[in-house]
Amino acid sequence: MSEAPVILWLRRDLRLADHPALTAAAKAGPVIPVFIRDHSVDSLGAAARWRLGEGLRAFAETLEARGLRLILRRGNARDVLRELVDETGAREVHWSRLYDPDAIARDSDIKAALKESGIGAHSHNAHLLFEPWTVETGSGGFYKVYSPMWRAVKDRDVPEPEAAPATIPAPATWPESDRLDDWRMGAAMGRGADI
Repeated sequence: MSEAPVILWLRRDLRLADHPALTAAAKAGPVIPVFIRDHSVDSLGAAARWRLGEGLRAFAETLEARGLRLILRRGNARDVLRELVDETGAREVHWSRLYDPDAIARDSDIKAALKESGIGAHSHNAHLLFEPWTVETGSGGFYKVYSPMWRAVKDRDVPEPEAAPATIPAPATWPESDRLDDWRMGAAMGRGADI
């Protein structure tokens, strides 16, 4: 394990167990969990943004119980991660893959920029039983109908969910963080209500 901190970039994966990116980060060095409020968060509807805010609040409490902090930052994910790497001396960034076209483009750009700077950039599967490129039709494309796809995967082994890491090392110092209350994630839920 390295003494240099490892950034764990969180998106939808606000949990400790069955979290390959967290497990890998915890084995690599002191973990700095980070959530970035970027355009993908700001484009969410009012209810989804409120639920995300409540999830962040609950996960921050879970981390605090283990001696960790959830670092909140706002801005372009590539820029924020670069700033955090510079501030903390982190040598690696881990995250869970997302599969929509915008996320793929963003994550590919970030991975290339980090690697170009000599920073380890590691994405992990955390949302799917089988990643899309492992389930293809006989002609090499994606399934468009459920039944044939099910027949292709129904006999595959599914790994058991991983337990949460027994220990998650914390860094000696923490970077600055936004306050979740200042983000006002639920502000749009009150539109039209008599307050």
